Amino acid sequence: MPSRLLPVGACLAACACAGAPAEAAVITTDRPCYVESMPMQIAGTGFAPGSAYAVRAEKVFAFGNADATGSWLARVARAPDVPQRTTTPRRFALTATQDGVDVATTRFDVVNLLVTLASTRGKPTSRTTWRLSGFTPGASIYVHVRRSRKTLADVRLGRGDARCGRLTARQRRIPGVKAARLRTGRYDLYIDNRATFRPQTRPQYRSSVSIHPAPR
Repeated sequence: MPSRLLPVGACLAACACAGAPAEAAVITTDRPCYVESMPMQIAGTGFAPGSAYAVRAEKVFAFGNADATGSWLARVARAPDVPQRTTTPRRFALTATQDGVDVATTRFDVVNLLVTLASTRGKPTSRTTWRLSGFTPGASIYVHVRRSRKTLADVRLGRGDARCGRLTARQRRIPGVKAARLRTGRYDLYIDNRATFRPQTRPQYRSSVSIHPAPR
């Protein structure tokens, strides 16, 4: 019986299709870094159409089914907390399963909305190290000095990094106010990404510094 020969082009096409690997499952988060308790979105692609998925990390869990294209989007009510009072981000590992089998991982950071001064003791006009985290990534950060409901100074501290809105800066304990205008009492500090003070601005960190009478 004579053998049948396929055209070369048809053979190559058939071989290529048979050997093509399936698309690898991938998960991504809508941000690389979150402020604690911020809402999260997690997306999956390359899953089997209609398959059951679940994603989990410490204090994070979501599940559902992929659509006909093998994609899905999960919304998580809040990012994990960072119990420590620190401007250093905490890294979390996020794992996704398909029909109960681990198929993809990624990582994300969580940080506090926080401002700390290396030293709060000393002259209010002396400089100290400011450490900040959790502000709008890549945006300028300002401190607004207020007393008796009046703004005394708006001072730019610098620009937060592009991942977690972190900044380290050298600045006076009470910035922008001349020594001659400083009196004993409490000064309220509002730190945010707006050049001028507005109480509704978010995110906004609030603190205070007090000037005490000199001991006799």
